Amino acid sequence: MYPQIELEPKAVPAPDNNPVSLPVSKRAFAALIAPLALSGAASVSDTANAAELNFENTSQLTIAAGSFDDPASFKLVCNATRLAAVHPQSEKVSKNLALTASHCFRHGIGFNGTTPVIPGIVDRPINLFQFATKTTYVVSHPDRPTLPLGRVTGIAMHIDRPGGETNDTSVIQFEPIARTQPSYNSSRTNASLSSIKALSLDRFRAVKPETDKNAKVAISSVSEAGKGRAHGVYLGRTYYMSQEVDVVGLPAKNPKTDRCFFGASGSVATLKNGRLLGPLSTRIGLNDPSYFAQRNMQTPNGGSYAAWRRDIRSERAFMQQIMGVNFRVYPTLCLHSVLSRQKAFELKDALGNYPNEEEFARIADNLN
Repeated sequence: MYPQIELEPKAVPAPDNNPVSLPVSKRAFAALIAPLALSGAASVSDTANAAELNFENTSQLTIAAGSFDDPASFKLVCNATRLAAVHPQSEKVSKNLALTASHCFRHGIGFNGTTPVIPGIVDRPINLFQFATKTTYVVSHPDRPTLPLGRVTGIAMHIDRPGGETNDTSVIQFEPIARTQPSYNSSRTNASLSSIKALSLDRFRAVKPETDKNAKVAISSVSEAGKGRAHGVYLGRTYYMSQEVDVVGLPAKNPKTDRCFFGASGSVATLKNGRLLGPLSTRIGLNDPSYFAQRNMQTPNGGSYAAWRRDIRSERAFMQQIMGVNFRVYPTLCLHSVLSRQKAFELKDALGNYPNEEEFARIADNLN
């Protein structure tokens, strides 16, 4: 069995981004068909309506990590979706927000798994940007994922209690980089922030497993295999590794057509009716052992490729039984964090929640 906290193979070069096959905990599985909670929000204009995404994510951003001292050091970390909402501190509409996966920041902040697990702190979202001291995070355009367009200045995510459920979702804020800085001047390219629409949070419509099952899904992402869009099928909702997830099946046969491939963490999936799935958290790919073997890359637990392949087939078979779905035509399963409208607003508001003195010391003591 793989250690539960390990989410990426050590040999993959990108630092924080990779969804990777994990063992399934049979204790954690349970079919869940509960309706999603809703909450109100301030109105935001001049932004992208979820239904206006026209079956494609026109609000897609990418996240890179590196150093401004060496612009060439920036590498793809994750994908994200640009948001527009009333900022919790300024109370003004901000379009410099984005939705992504929490585990994208684990190396910069210093935690294992999907979110920080800090004993003694109530499970709630907190802005942990002040702990992201090991690298600099920036947002970028999918066409130029390593060209910084905005510097990340806030990272809100849940702090979980030991043994509790987790949710691999984060809302970040960023400051656009001035065009006067020649090293990062995007005026010579079409890869600008102005070309990326901001999805209005007050129009957010979450997927409903009881009615959206078997719906066609579009996923746009940038991964280690390149940029593209693919169609899959929404298969339903279950638990995986102590997290509630929405499962999408992709008929991908190679990395170039696999939009949940390594590097695509944080990307959302869009249904034709305008509903959205939360950020991509992890994947279960039948072809992953072959991909790793061809590149002589270490498996997630350091074991053999054959053993990893058997584990993948075993966990897929168990998920089929629990969910009552045939995965045969879907080599890749994309597991997206469940995100309700209420959770999305809680994370956005958490950009204004900073740890108090006692919490700060406790968090610092439990980070790597």
